[in-house]
Amino acid sequence: MFALSFASDDLGLADDCDLGPAVIVAALASAEPGAQLHGWLSLLDPSRLSESETLDVGIALERQRRHDAALEFALLHRLETLPVTLPELIDPDGDRCSELTGPIRWAAQVQAKRTDLYAAVTAQSTTTVSNKTAAALLLGPDGPLAATGAALAAGRVSEIRAKVIAEQLAGLDLADAAAIEAAVLPDADLLSRGRL
Repeated sequence: MFALSFASDDLGLADDCDLGPAVIVAALASAEPGAQLHGWLSLLDPSRLSESETLDVGIALERQRRHDAALEFALLHRLETLPVTLPELIDPDGDRCSELTGPIRWAAQVQAKRTDLYAAVTAQSTTTVSNKTAAALLLGPDGPLAATGAALAAGRVSEIRAKVIAEQLAGLDLADAAAIEAAVLPDADLLSRGRL
C-alpha cells in the first residue's frame, strides 16, 4: 500500500484512484531517471501491459539503466579517489631507492585490492571493473568528459556510447577532447559504436 500511496502522491492523484498500468505508463515519459522513475517501474506488472505500453516501459527502463550506470561510475570514481593511508613502516623513498614498498607502490596495491573487492561484491570481473573505473575518472563531475557523464546520468546517452567516447578521447589534450565531445555528444545515441 505504501508504494501505491507514494505513486499516487507523485502523480497528483487521490489515494483511492485506480493506478492501472495506463496511468503509470503515461507518467513514465516525463519522469526523470532516479528514485521516482525506479519506483514507478517497480509498480508495473509486465503481464498486464499492452504492446505499446511495453515499448513505453522499455524506453523508460533504458533511461533508468543509463542513470544507474552513471551512478556506478560515480561509485567507482569515489572508490578510486579515496585517500590511501600509509602505514608508518612505509619507506618514503622506497619506490626509488630500495626494494621496500614506497608510497606509490603501496597506494597501487591498496587500489588494486579495492578494485578486486568491488569486483567480488558486484560479481564482475576485475578487468571489467578496471575498465569502468578508467571511464569513471574521465566521466566524473570533475573529469574532462563531465558532459558525457551528465548525459549518461540523464539517460540521454547509453553506457556503451559513453564508454566509447571515454576510450576514444582518453589521453587527448583537454581542449581537443572537449571540442570533440561537444561535436559528437548531441548525436552520440544515434551513431553506431563504430561511427563514434
